[in-house]
Amino acid sequence: MPLTLLECDIPIPEREKHTYIKKSGETIVPRCNVQTTPGDLTERGCTYAGCMGVVGGPVKDVIHLIHGPIGCAFYTWGGGRRQNLSDNTEFHRKYCFSTSMQESNVIFGGEKKLHDAILEAYERFPDVNGVFVYATCVIGLIGDDINTVCKTAAEEIGVPVIPFSCEGFRGVSQSLGHHIANDVIFEKIVGTKEPDEVTQYDINIIGDYNIQGDLWIIEPLFEAMGLRILCTFTGNASIDDLAMAHRAKLNVMHCQRSTPYICELMEEKYGVPYMPVSLFGITQTSKAL
Repeated sequence: MPLTLLECDIPIPEREKHTYIKKSGETIVPRCNVQTTPGDLTERGCTYAGCMGVVGGPVKDVIHLIHGPIGCAFYTWGGGRRQNLSDNTEFHRKYCFSTSMQESNVIFGGEKKLHDAILEAYERFPDVNGVFVYATCVIGLIGDDINTVCKTAAEEIGVPVIPFSCEGFRGVSQSLGHHIANDVIFEKIVGTKEPDEVTQYDINIIGDYNIQGDLWIIEPLFEAMGLRILCTFTGNASIDDLAMAHRAKLNVMHCQRSTPYICELMEEKYGVPYMPVSLFGITQTSKAL
């Protein structure tokens, strides 16, 4: 296959280094351990993709507002082969919004546009229990103060508005996005609500995103053992589930790449121990149980 450069790669040749190029007689391995060039879709995603597209996106009862160009809004949990399922049907389509930043917004700033978008989205869906705002590359470049905007909007609409400073170019892969989402959810949400009752058999399943409904297969296995699942992080989770997660007696950590951060934070602050497990396949699931 001959080497074909996209038009967008010509003025910024660094972009082609992030893409796996097939050429007759030659294999070029992408440069994975370097920062992404803003505006580029890489082979492995970006910080924003890890934050919104992996950890934050499955939360089922909040508005997911992407502050940036419309192209970034494609990265939701509602599409692709790894759909996150929820008992809140079609929430990915209902609750996903974009500020659709245009050239004039980049020049003059997008803070007012973000503020208005939060209020408009909440007006359309007042049944939600919060708003997650995700910053993309453009927002990091122009310096919009999303923290202040979110604080002001939260006071106006009466539900939490949580900012995630997850600009795509901040890290070399999705990994930093996982870390940011873990830190923000722990700081802003976990521990802000108490469950009606607690038992000695309450656990959290950490790092399962209910891809194609796998969580609904796993949950009955734990329940059959007499365990109560207080929170799943973050498949089919509500913001209240996350808020009460600190009262669990054990964190069962399924994804050991995207969620060790919050497990360590919860152990340090709340004394909740965690146990790494694998819930893939019959053998590993049996061993975990």
